[in-house]
Amino acid sequence: MSATRIVVLAKAPQPGRVKTRLIPALGAEGAAALAACMLARTLAVAAEAAE
Repeated sequence: MSATRIVVLAKAPQPGRVKTRLIPALGAEGAAALAACMLARTLAVAAEAAE
């Protein structure tokens, strides 16, 4: 049987470069922190699914 492969494409969570529509509400650092949390969750779910 072939192995499951999951590819996740994402930007690095750098302030001012990600989740820019949320910057007015969260600030650049807050938007980047949110993006980092969301990316970590996505990677965890993908790793779990690949097992």
